[in-house]
Amino acid sequence: MAAGSTIGPAAFRVAGNRVTIEARRQPQTARRTLAAVQVDEDEDVSAMARGFAVAGYYESGAWHCVPLPPSVLEELTVLLSALRSQPPENGPFVIAAVADEFFVMARQAGAHTNLMLSDLTASVEFRLAAQVLTRLGEDPPSEDELDDIWPLGDLDLLEDLGLSEDDMEAILDDLDAFPDEMLEEIAARIGITDTFAAASALARVAP
Repeated sequence: MAAGSTIGPAAFRVAGNRVTIEARRQPQTARRTLAAVQVDEDEDVSAMARGFAVAGYYESGAWHCVPLPPSVLEELTVLLSALRSQPPENGPFVIAAVADEFFVMARQAGAHTNLMLSDLTASVEFRLAAQVLTRLGEDPPSEDELDDIWPLGDLDLLEDLGLSEDDMEAILDDLDAFPDEMLEEIAARIGITDTFAAASALARVAP
């Protein structure tokens, strides 16, 4: 989300299996344009480094979060490898928050991996988001969709921990919130505030 954007009321709209949050911005605050950004090898890695990645796993009757290296923010294969390395009990998860723009969450459910992307339109600018889009079998956003926020994927992946799909949509509906603030709310709702805060703070300073 661009700093200084003027964002008014928002509403959810369903299109296929996408849920869009329609952002009523002032005309001069268009979020992205396809002409201005593209995903390529020159992607701004320093911008990604401003984000963080953590893994969550269940052990000895409690959830624990640990920091992950910045490489998780760059490649979906690295993120999924980090997920598979966690203890399997109760469905471990990995969260990657990139450059104050979007976050990706993956969670293991037996042999299946649930995956969600907080904003489809990030795929025109960030490689990780584009890779998630491809794995989910979705088309890139059109020019007309770039002023909306499009959560995508398994928004119910934390339902067994008390966060329903509707709850997730409501958190993503807060267009004044940055991804890390949304994730803090998610962590609070599933009861992992302290361990998530400690791990994300360490992940931000990881080399």
